[in-house]
Amino acid sequence: MSYIVDIQNLEIGYFKSGEGGIPLLPPLNLSLNSGSLVGLIGANGSGKSTLLRTLSGLASPLSGNIFIQGKNARDLTLDQKAKSISVVLTDTVSDPYLRVVDVVSMGRYPYTGFLGRLSPADKQQINMGMEVAGVSALRHRPITQLSDGERQKVMIAKAIAQDTPIILLDEPAAFLDYPSKIDLMSLLVRLAHHEKKTILLSSHDLELVLKSADRIWLLGKGMQAVEGMPEKLVLSGLIGSYFNNTQLFEEPDDLDLVQWNSDKQVIFVAGSGSRAKWLKHALVRLGWRLGKSNEHAQIIYVKEIHYEYVKSDKLIIQTADIEALLQALGAENC
Repeated sequence: MSYIVDIQNLEIGYFKSGEGGIPLLPPLNLSLNSGSLVGLIGANGSGKSTLLRTLSGLASPLSGNIFIQGKNARDLTLDQKAKSISVVLTDTVSDPYLRVVDVVSMGRYPYTGFLGRLSPADKQQINMGMEVAGVSALRHRPITQLSDGERQKVMIAKAIAQDTPIILLDEPAAFLDYPSKIDLMSLLVRLAHHEKKTILLSSHDLELVLKSADRIWLLGKGMQAVEGMPEKLVLSGLIGSYFNNTQLFEEPDDLDLVQWNSDKQVIFVAGSGSRAKWLKHALVRLGWRLGKSNEHAQIIYVKEIHYEYVKSDKLIIQTADIEALLQALGAENC
C-alpha cells in the first residue's frame, strides 16, 4: 500500500551537548492514509509535540526516515515541504494591524515567488479557504478582535489556502469551550472525508479524539507507539494502560455519541454492555444511523465473545474483532 506519509524507524528527541541525541521513544513505524483524520494522543511528556515538529521539519530527527508522498523528506526543498504540509500550532498571531484576510493570505507564500504578488488563482484559493472554514464574514476583522475559536478557524483557513494534502495541528481545541470544540472538529472531519485532506492532530482531550478520529496514534514515554481504530484500542485496554488508568472509559456510558455525519443506512445493534456501546460509538462516528428495533434489514448481534452481522436474514460475518466486523459492514454497503 502507498501511504501519503510513511515513517520508518524514526527516532525523535532532542540533542544535548556532549551526549548527542536523546530519544524520547523507541523507533517509530507509522503511516498515514489520504483522506483520514488521525488523533495523536499520549500523556504529558510522551513526545506528541516533538513528533509533530519533526514531521513538519521544525525539528530534526535523531535517526530514521520520513517519506512524504513517496519522497524522503530529507530530499525535499523548503518550497516542496511547504506545498506538501501545512502546520497549525498553538502560537497565536497578535499583530493588531493584520486582518483575517491578511493572515489567510500568508498560506499562499509558497506559491507567490520572490515578489509575493497574489494572482487571481491565489485570491480564489484564499477565498475558498475562508469559505470552507466558515470565516468569510470575518475577512476584514483584525485578528486580535477574534475569539479563540474564531482564530483557530482562521489558522485552518490559512492551511486550506496553502492547499497542501497534509495538515498537522498541535492542540487545535485547547482553550476552546465545548461547542467551539465540536464546531472545530466537525470542520476537520469534513476536510478529511470530503476534501480528502490527511489530518494529524494532537490533543489532551481524549473524548474529543475518540469521537472524531478515524485512527489513533498512541504514544507513551519510553513505550512502543501503537496505531489503531479508536474503539478497538479502548476495548483492548491499551489506552488505559498508556495513561496509567486501567479504568479509563471502562463504563459504557462514559462517552456521549456525536453524529458527525449520517450518510449511511440505518442499522440495529442488539446487545448491551461496553462492547455494544463502543460498537455504537464506531458506527455513529462512521456515519451510520442507529435503529431502535430489530425490524431493520441490517442487524449486529453483540454476543458474549463475538459479533454477528446479519443482512436481510443472511449471516455475513461472525468475528470477535470489531475492526474486521466494520470492514465487512463497509464492504457490504459500499
